[in-house]
Amino acid sequence: MGGVTELAQSDVPPLDKKVVSAQLQVVGDVVGAWKAQVLMTLFRLGVFEELREGPRNGPFLSSRLGLPLESLTRLLECGSDLGYLKKLEDRYENVEATSSVLLEGSAGYLGNWLNLASRWYHSFGRLEEAVRQGKAVENANEPEDSSYRDDFVRGMIDFARYRGREVVDYLDLDGKHHLLDVGCGPGVYSALFAEHHPELRCTAVDLPDALVSAEEYVRSRGLEDRVRLEACDYLTSEFPGKEYDVVFLSHVLHQQNREECLDLLRKSRDVLKSGGLVVVQAMFGEEGGWGSKYASLHDLLSLLVFPGGKNHSVADTMHWMELTGFRNTAHRKMSVFNSNSLVIGEKPRN
Repeated sequence: MGGVTELAQSDVPPLDKKVVSAQLQVVGDVVGAWKAQVLMTLFRLGVFEELREGPRNGPFLSSRLGLPLESLTRLLECGSDLGYLKKLEDRYENVEATSSVLLEGSAGYLGNWLNLASRWYHSFGRLEEAVRQGKAVENANEPEDSSYRDDFVRGMIDFARYRGREVVDYLDLDGKHHLLDVGCGPGVYSALFAEHHPELRCTAVDLPDALVSAEEYVRSRGLEDRVRLEACDYLTSEFPGKEYDVVFLSHVLHQQNREECLDLLRKSRDVLKSGGLVVVQAMFGEEGGWGSKYASLHDLLSLLVFPGGKNHSVADTMHWMELTGFRNTAHRKMSVFNSNSLVIGEKPRN
Protein backbone atom coordinates (compact mmCIF):
# COMPACT_ATOMS: atom_id res chain seq x y z
CA MET A 1 0.00 0.00 0.00
CA GLY A 2 1.71 3.15 -1.25
CA GLY A 3 5.13 1.54 -0.97
CA VAL A 4 4.76 0.80 2.72
CA THR A 5 5.61 -2.77 3.56
CA GLU A 6 2.98 -4.32 5.77
CA LEU A 7 4.13 -6.43 8.67
CA ALA A 8 2.79 -9.91 8.68
CA GLN A 9 0.73 -10.68 11.75
CA SER A 10 3.42 -13.09 12.87
CA ASP A 11 5.96 -10.23 12.90
CA VAL A 12 4.01 -8.20 15.47
CA PRO A 13 5.33 -9.07 18.95
CA PRO A 14 2.75 -9.86 21.61
CA LEU A 15 2.13 -7.18 24.23
CA ASP A 16 4.38 -7.54 27.25
CA LYS A 17 2.54 -6.51 30.42
CA LYS A 18 5.78 -5.24 31.97
CA VAL A 19 6.47 -3.01 28.97
CA VAL A 20 2.91 -1.69 28.96
CA SER A 21 3.13 -1.00 32.69
CA ALA A 22 6.42 0.86 32.20
CA GLN A 23 4.90 2.92 29.38
CA LEU A 24 1.90 3.80 31.54
CA GLN A 25 4.19 4.90 34.37
CA VAL A 26 6.27 7.15 32.11
CA VAL A 27 3.24 8.63 30.35
CA GLY A 28 1.44 9.14 33.65
CA ASP A 29 4.38 10.95 35.21
CA VAL A 30 4.84 13.21 32.18
CA VAL A 31 1.14 14.00 31.90
CA GLY A 32 1.15 14.73 35.64
CA ALA A 33 2.97 17.96 34.82
CA TRP A 34 0.12 18.89 32.47
CA LYS A 35 -2.41 18.17 35.21
CA ALA A 36 -0.58 20.54 37.53
CA GLN A 37 -0.91 23.31 34.93
CA VAL A 38 -4.66 22.72 34.66
CA LEU A 39 -5.04 23.04 38.44
CA MET A 40 -2.85 26.16 38.60
CA THR A 41 -4.70 27.76 35.70
CA LEU A 42 -8.14 27.12 37.23
CA PHE A 43 -6.89 28.70 40.44
CA ARG A 44 -5.16 31.72 38.88
CA LEU A 45 -8.14 32.51 36.64
CA GLY A 46 -10.38 32.61 39.71
CA VAL A 47 -12.65 29.70 38.77
CA PHE A 48 -12.70 28.15 42.24
CA GLU A 49 -13.57 31.46 43.89
CA GLU A 50 -16.40 32.08 41.41
CA LEU A 51 -17.85 28.70 42.39
CA ARG A 52 -17.68 29.47 46.12
CA GLU A 53 -21.43 30.13 46.33
CA GLY A 54 -22.46 27.11 44.31
CA PRO A 55 -22.67 25.62 40.80
CA ARG A 56 -22.36 27.93 37.80
CA ASN A 57 -22.53 27.34 34.05
CA GLY A 58 -19.95 28.23 31.43
CA PRO A 59 -21.58 31.43 30.13
CA PHE A 60 -21.88 32.81 33.67
CA LEU A 61 -18.20 32.07 34.41
CA SER A 62 -17.16 33.45 31.02
CA SER A 63 -18.94 36.74 31.73
CA ARG A 64 -17.70 37.03 35.31
CA LEU A 65 -14.08 36.21 34.48
CA GLY A 66 -13.93 38.03 31.15
CA LEU A 67 -12.74 34.94 29.30
CA PRO A 68 -13.69 33.48 25.89
CA LEU A 69 -16.44 30.92 26.43
CA GLU A 70 -15.03 28.29 24.06
CA SER A 71 -11.53 28.06 25.56
CA LEU A 72 -12.84 28.39 29.13
CA THR A 73 -15.32 25.56 28.52
CA ARG A 74 -12.51 23.31 27.33
CA LEU A 75 -10.57 24.10 30.51
CA LEU A 76 -13.63 23.45 32.69
CA GLU A 77 -14.30 20.13 30.97
CA CYS A 78 -10.71 19.01 31.51
CA GLY A 79 -10.82 20.20 35.13
CA SER A 80 -13.96 18.11 35.60
CA ASP A 81 -12.37 15.03 33.98
CA LEU A 82 -9.34 15.39 36.26
CA GLY A 83 -11.46 15.66 39.41
CA TYR A 84 -10.75 19.31 40.23
CA LEU A 85 -14.37 20.22 39.47
CA LYS A 86 -17.67 18.35 39.48
CA LYS A 87 -20.03 18.73 36.55
CA LEU A 88 -23.79 18.85 37.10
CA GLU A 89 -25.46 18.81 33.64
CA ASP A 90 -24.36 22.20 32.24
CA ARG A 91 -22.96 23.58 35.51
CA TYR A 92 -19.72 23.14 37.42
CA GLU A 93 -19.01 23.15 41.15
CA ASN A 94 -16.03 22.83 43.46
CA VAL A 95 -15.11 19.44 44.89
CA GLU A 96 -14.07 18.95 48.52
CA ALA A 97 -10.34 19.09 47.75
CA THR A 98 -10.54 22.48 46.06
CA SER A 99 -13.08 24.05 48.40
CA SER A 100 -11.12 23.08 51.52
CA VAL A 101 -7.68 24.24 50.38
CA LEU A 102 -8.05 26.66 47.45
CA LEU A 103 -10.76 29.05 48.65
CA GLU A 104 -9.27 32.02 50.49
CA GLY A 105 -10.09 31.82 54.17
CA SER A 106 -10.45 28.02 54.21
CA ALA A 107 -8.77 26.23 57.10
CA GLY A 108 -6.23 24.45 54.94
CA TYR A 109 -5.70 27.23 52.41
CA LEU A 110 -2.79 26.59 50.02
CA GLY A 111 -3.41 29.30 47.46
CA ASN A 112 -0.24 31.22 48.26
CA TRP A 113 1.77 28.02 48.22
CA LEU A 114 0.25 27.15 44.83
CA ASN A 115 1.41 30.51 43.46
CA LEU A 116 4.90 29.74 44.75
CA ALA A 117 4.81 26.21 43.31
CA SER A 118 3.76 27.72 39.98
CA ARG A 119 7.01 29.70 39.96
CA TRP A 120 8.97 26.58 40.83
CA TYR A 121 7.24 24.70 38.02
CA HIS A 122 9.22 26.92 35.68
CA SER A 123 12.36 26.43 37.76
CA PHE A 124 12.08 22.66 37.30
CA GLY A 125 11.94 23.29 33.56
CA ARG A 126 15.61 24.26 33.90
CA LEU A 127 16.64 21.12 35.77
CA GLU A 128 18.81 19.82 32.93
CA GLU A 129 20.70 23.13 32.92
CA ALA A 130 21.26 22.95 36.70
CA VAL A 131 22.49 19.37 36.56
CA ARG A 132 24.84 20.04 33.65
CA GLN A 133 26.30 23.12 35.33
CA GLY A 134 26.21 21.71 38.84
CA LYS A 135 24.73 24.87 40.31
CA ALA A 136 21.50 26.77 40.94
CA VAL A 137 19.78 28.50 38.05
CA GLU A 138 18.32 31.22 40.30
CA ASN A 139 18.51 32.51 43.87
CA ALA A 140 15.20 32.53 45.71
CA ASN A 141 16.78 34.65 48.47
CA GLU A 142 17.78 37.39 46.02
CA PRO A 143 14.97 37.42 43.45
CA GLU A 144 14.95 39.89 40.60
CA ASP A 145 11.14 40.04 40.86
CA SER A 146 10.10 41.52 44.22
CA SER A 147 6.79 39.64 44.11
CA TYR A 148 8.75 36.36 44.21
CA ARG A 149 9.71 37.06 47.84
CA ASP A 150 6.09 37.83 48.70
CA ASP A 151 4.96 34.54 47.14
CA PHE A 152 7.73 32.71 49.00
CA VAL A 153 6.87 34.15 52.41
CA ARG A 154 3.11 33.76 52.01
CA GLY A 155 3.54 30.23 50.69
CA MET A 156 5.45 29.37 53.85
CA ILE A 157 2.57 30.79 55.91
CA ASP A 158 0.15 28.41 54.22
CA PHE A 159 2.20 25.37 55.22
CA ALA A 160 3.31 26.47 58.67
CA ARG A 161 -0.04 27.60 60.02
CA TYR A 162 -1.79 24.29 59.28
CA ARG A 163 0.29 21.11 58.98
CA GLY A 164 3.39 22.82 60.34
CA ARG A 165 1.67 23.80 63.58
CA GLU A 166 1.99 20.30 65.01
CA VAL A 167 5.63 21.08 65.86
CA VAL A 168 4.37 22.37 69.22
CA ASP A 169 3.25 18.82 70.05
CA TYR A 170 6.67 17.30 69.34
CA LEU A 171 8.99 19.95 70.75
CA ASP A 172 8.92 20.23 74.54
CA LEU A 173 9.46 23.87 75.49
CA ASP A 174 8.12 23.67 79.04
CA GLY A 175 10.38 25.65 81.35
CA LYS A 176 11.97 27.51 78.42
CA HIS A 177 11.81 31.29 78.59
CA HIS A 178 13.50 32.73 75.50
CA LEU A 179 13.64 31.29 71.97
CA LEU A 180 15.58 32.64 68.99
CA ASP A 181 13.88 31.92 65.65
CA VAL A 182 16.57 32.22 62.95
CA GLY A 183 15.32 32.80 59.41
CA CYS A 184 11.82 33.26 60.80
CA GLY A 185 10.22 34.19 57.47
CA PRO A 186 6.60 35.17 58.20
CA GLY A 187 7.03 34.51 61.93
CA VAL A 188 4.41 31.77 62.09
CA TYR A 189 6.47 29.38 64.22
CA SER A 190 7.41 32.05 66.77
CA ALA A 191 3.74 32.94 67.05
CA LEU A 192 2.78 29.27 67.48
CA PHE A 193 5.37 28.76 70.21
CA ALA A 194 4.31 31.93 72.03
CA GLU A 195 0.62 31.00 71.87
CA HIS A 196 1.29 27.48 73.14
CA HIS A 197 3.71 28.50 75.91
CA PRO A 198 2.52 31.66 77.71
CA GLU A 199 5.81 31.96 79.62
CA LEU A 200 7.91 31.97 76.44
CA ARG A 201 9.32 35.04 74.68
CA CYS A 202 10.58 34.80 71.11
CA THR A 203 13.09 36.85 69.17
CA ALA A 204 12.57 36.29 65.44
CA VAL A 205 15.26 37.36 62.96
CA ASP A 206 15.41 37.54 59.19
CA LEU A 207 16.10 39.99 56.37
CA PRO A 208 14.06 43.22 56.44
CA ASP A 209 11.85 42.25 53.47
CA ALA A 210 10.81 39.01 55.17
CA LEU A 211 9.95 40.82 58.39
CA VAL A 212 7.25 42.88 56.66
CA SER A 213 5.01 39.81 56.51
CA ALA A 214 6.18 38.67 59.95
CA GLU A 215 5.14 41.97 61.51
CA GLU A 216 1.72 41.69 59.90
CA TYR A 217 1.25 38.11 61.06
CA VAL A 218 2.46 38.66 64.64
CA ARG A 219 0.19 41.70 64.97
CA SER A 220 -2.77 39.69 63.68
CA ARG A 221 -2.20 37.22 66.54
CA GLY A 222 -1.88 39.97 69.14
CA LEU A 223 1.63 38.85 70.12
CA GLU A 224 3.67 42.03 69.63
CA ASP A 225 4.65 42.04 73.31
CA ARG A 226 6.06 38.50 73.25
CA VAL A 227 7.45 38.09 69.73
CA ARG A 228 10.17 40.63 68.97
CA LEU A 229 11.24 41.01 65.35
CA GLU A 230 14.80 42.01 64.53
CA ALA A 231 16.39 42.51 61.12
CA CYS A 232 19.51 40.40 60.71
CA ASP A 233 21.42 38.81 57.85
CA TYR A 234 22.08 35.60 59.75
CA LEU A 235 24.64 34.43 57.19
CA THR A 236 26.96 37.41 57.52
CA SER A 237 26.25 38.64 61.06
CA GLU A 238 26.39 37.15 64.53
CA PHE A 239 23.02 36.38 66.08
CA PRO A 240 21.59 39.17 68.27
CA GLY A 241 21.44 38.76 72.04
CA LYS A 242 22.68 36.08 74.39
CA GLU A 243 21.45 33.48 76.84
CA TYR A 244 18.67 31.87 74.82
CA ASP A 245 17.09 28.62 75.98
CA VAL A 246 16.40 27.48 72.41
CA VAL A 247 17.64 28.38 68.93
CA PHE A 248 15.16 27.28 66.27
CA LEU A 249 16.33 26.85 62.65
CA SER A 250 13.39 25.92 60.45
CA HIS A 251 14.02 25.26 56.75
CA VAL A 252 17.25 27.23 56.86
CA LEU A 253 20.01 24.66 56.51
CA HIS A 254 18.78 23.22 53.21
CA GLN A 255 19.42 26.64 51.67
CA GLN A 256 23.09 26.52 52.67
CA ASN A 257 26.23 24.52 51.95
CA ARG A 258 28.15 22.51 54.56
CA GLU A 259 30.43 25.33 55.73
CA GLU A 260 27.53 27.75 56.08
CA CYS A 261 25.57 25.15 58.07
CA LEU A 262 28.52 24.67 60.42
CA ASP A 263 28.76 28.43 60.90
CA LEU A 264 25.04 28.73 61.69
CA LEU A 265 25.31 25.97 64.27
CA ARG A 266 28.40 27.61 65.81
CA LYS A 267 26.52 30.91 66.09
CA SER A 268 23.63 29.05 67.69
CA ARG A 269 25.93 27.50 70.31
CA ASP A 270 27.47 30.90 71.10
CA VAL A 271 24.14 32.51 72.05
CA LEU A 272 22.68 29.58 73.99
CA LYS A 273 22.64 29.17 77.73
CA SER A 274 24.40 26.21 79.25
CA GLY A 275 22.08 23.26 78.61
CA GLY A 276 20.24 25.16 75.87
CA LEU A 277 18.87 23.45 72.76
CA VAL A 278 19.42 23.94 69.06
CA VAL A 279 16.49 22.62 67.01
CA VAL A 280 16.73 22.10 63.24
CA GLN A 281 13.46 21.51 61.42
CA ALA A 282 13.84 20.25 57.87
CA MET A 283 12.64 17.82 55.25
CA PHE A 284 15.48 15.41 55.91
CA GLY A 285 16.29 12.63 53.52
CA GLU A 286 17.77 9.30 54.49
CA GLU A 287 21.49 8.58 54.43
CA GLY A 288 23.26 10.92 52.04
CA GLY A 289 20.38 13.39 51.97
CA TRP A 290 17.95 11.19 50.04
CA GLY A 291 14.69 9.82 51.35
CA SER A 292 11.04 9.91 50.41
CA LYS A 293 9.97 10.90 46.91
CA TYR A 294 8.92 14.33 48.16
CA ALA A 295 12.20 14.87 49.99
CA SER A 296 14.12 13.88 46.86
CA LEU A 297 12.13 16.32 44.76
CA HIS A 298 12.71 19.00 47.39
CA ASP A 299 16.43 18.25 47.19
CA LEU A 300 16.36 19.02 43.47
CA LEU A 301 14.37 22.18 44.18
CA SER A 302 17.12 23.22 46.60
CA LEU A 303 19.66 22.62 43.82
CA LEU A 304 17.64 24.79 41.46
CA VAL A 305 16.83 27.84 43.59
CA PHE A 306 19.43 28.03 46.41
CA PRO A 307 23.13 28.37 45.51
CA GLY A 308 24.76 25.60 47.56
CA GLY A 309 21.36 24.29 48.64
CA LYS A 310 20.81 20.62 49.48
CA ASN A 311 18.51 18.43 51.54
CA HIS A 312 21.03 17.42 54.18
CA SER A 313 20.70 14.09 55.96
CA VAL A 314 19.91 13.51 59.61
CA ALA A 315 23.33 11.90 60.05
CA ASP A 316 25.13 14.92 58.56
CA THR A 317 23.15 17.35 60.68
CA MET A 318 23.89 15.42 63.87
CA HIS A 319 27.56 15.21 62.94
CA TRP A 320 27.74 18.97 62.34
CA MET A 321 26.10 19.57 65.71
CA GLU A 322 28.74 17.43 67.39
CA LEU A 323 31.54 19.22 65.49
CA THR A 324 30.24 22.56 66.77
CA GLY A 325 30.05 21.47 70.38
CA PHE A 326 26.57 20.04 70.86
CA ARG A 327 25.85 16.78 72.65
CA ASN A 328 22.96 14.36 73.17
CA THR A 329 21.75 14.81 69.58
CA ALA A 330 18.44 13.20 68.69
CA HIS A 331 16.12 12.85 65.71
CA ARG A 332 12.41 13.31 66.36
CA LYS A 333 9.85 12.45 63.70
CA MET A 334 6.39 13.99 63.64
CA SER A 335 3.11 12.61 62.29
CA VAL A 336 2.77 10.84 58.95
CA PHE A 337 1.05 13.97 57.63
CA ASN A 338 4.21 16.03 58.10
CA SER A 339 7.21 15.66 55.81
CA ASN A 340 9.33 17.59 58.31
CA SER A 341 11.17 16.23 61.31
CA LEU A 342 13.43 17.65 64.02
CA VAL A 343 17.08 17.19 64.89
CA ILE A 344 17.90 18.45 68.39
CA GLY A 345 21.23 19.06 70.09
CA GLU A 346 22.13 20.24 73.57
CA LYS A 347 24.84 22.70 74.56
CA PRO A 348 26.89 21.03 77.32
CA ARG A 349 26.24 22.25 80.83
CA ASN A 350 29.04 24.08 82.58
